[in-house]
Parts: sequence; C-alpha cells; structure tokens
Amino acid sequence: MSGPLRMRRDLTRPFPEPVWPDGIVLVPFSETMAEELHAVMLDGYAPNGHAVPPYADWRARLLSDPEYDAELIFVAQAADGGLVGLAHCWNSGFLKDLVVAPDWRRRGIGEALLLRSFEACRNRYHPHLDLKVDRANESAIRFYKKRGMVPLQ
Repeated sequence: MSGPLRMRRDLTRPFPEPVWPDGIVLVPFSETMAEELHAVMLDGYAPNGHAVPPYADWRARLLSDPEYDAELIFVAQAADGGLVGLAHCWNSGFLKDLVVAPDWRRRGIGEALLLRSFEACRNRYHPHLDLKVDRANESAIRFYKKRGMVPLQ
C-alpha cells in the first residue's frame, strides 16, 4: 500500500527532554532564514521523492497558512552557523515537516527536534501530536515508532 500513513503520539504520556548533540543548538525561526531552511528541505526530502515547492511558492504558502505560527518552527543550527534541520508544527498539534540535512543525520538532531515538537504541542494543551509519513518510508516509520508514535490507519 502506498500513500501517507497518519501517526499519533499521546502527549499525556511521558517522553524524555530533548538532548541536543554537541555543536548543535536550537535557534528561534526568523523569516531571514526561510531561504536556507527551504534549501535544507529540498536536500533532506529529495532522497524520498518528497516534493517541495519552489521557494517563492513555499514561502507564500507558509506565511499565509492559517495554521502558521513562527514559534512552532524549530531550527537546528550547527556551530558554524549553518542550518541543519527543522521541525515545523501547525498550531493544531500537527507536525507538518521534520527534516535533517543528509550530512547531519544519525546524530540525534531529528530526535531532539521531534521531542521539542512534543513539548511545544503539550505546552499548548494538545493531547496528541499527529503527522503523516509516506508508507514507503520505512526508516521514518521506524524512527517515529521508536519515539512512541503509533499508526492510526
């Protein structure tokens, strides 16, 4: 079966605090970093065939989306100042994007971003966090399951 799989994490259950890998810090989103984050998304999603709209379209959709809240975009930054990952939540308790640049994967950045997303949504009194993942992306599904997410379909 192909297409998206909806997954959910019950935020009333405990989960660990995010642990940021050495040399990685969480920085607040700023519109000045939008173009660089778009490039991270293009690079990070390309191996799985996930389409990212051209920058101008992506930016316009982001800023005009009624679910948009800049405080729910979490950005991982390397010591050299480069942006290496992001988690983008909607204000309804949905994780729209979680991506780490390919050269920075398997260091704990994705897990820290996901756990920070759990925190933020719980702090906004959401009982759960949902996301969609391509059913063919078995490594992402394993990643989410390991962190307490369960398929809904």
